[in-house]
Amino acid sequence: MTNWKWLREIVDEACQPIGPYWPMKTFAYYNPIRDLEHLPFVRAIEEANQLLGAKGFLPVEEYRQIFCQGRITLPALERALRRVGPPLPARATIRVGARTIHVHDVWRIHAAYGIEILPAVLMTWTLELEGLTTRFRSDLPDDSRSSIIDRTIRECEKCRHDPESAYLHNLWKSSLAACQLSDPVSGLPSFHAPDPGRSANASGYKVALVPVDLPMDRTMGDWLDSETGSVLVE
Repeated sequence: MTNWKWLREIVDEACQPIGPYWPMKTFAYYNPIRDLEHLPFVRAIEEANQLLGAKGFLPVEEYRQIFCQGRITLPALERALRRVGPPLPARATIRVGARTIHVHDVWRIHAAYGIEILPAVLMTWTLELEGLTTRFRSDLPDDSRSSIIDRTIRECEKCRHDPESAYLHNLWKSSLAACQLSDPVSGLPSFHAPDPGRSANASGYKVALVPVDLPMDRTMGDWLDSETGSVLVE
């Protein structure tokens, strides 16, 4: 076969019609920003979405699933937040009890797992229906789950029968105490959190109250927004 004949056969083959869903599943066979390539990428995606309904990114939940699968690493997520994340607010940290929380920590958790809006009127109903103070979230990594349970059992022998519920109950009471809030489920004040290793009658100490401007039935996200001037959930 001459080179000329070989080239002609290749050209003839290339001229064959290709269906719109030709099996190129590992390639980008559709350009969602066609005719918008002159714009910066993020701007082009926004324009294409408004004009054509084109979706340039996967849904956030799919990215979070990919993160949980390890295909997106934590260092990559942190680099992305530094590069394209929101600017730091004037006040980047808040203090809750003895712990200092940086806004970067909150952004990282929100990006990886989501801090969804919880309307105040649904707080009590959600706590009771979904058992948020008795069972871990389903997306909590296994190593974190095991570490928390092991530590809870070491610190509280009485919690061995249900360490998950004991840990979350104490975490909830500690959060209420730090924010000087009453329990929306029981309606009782929770200005000091119980120690899971001690009985209620044995805890005769008082916890120093931390002044936090968080009205009744406001969510933690609302509080962080007001403290840092950021918008965690849109």
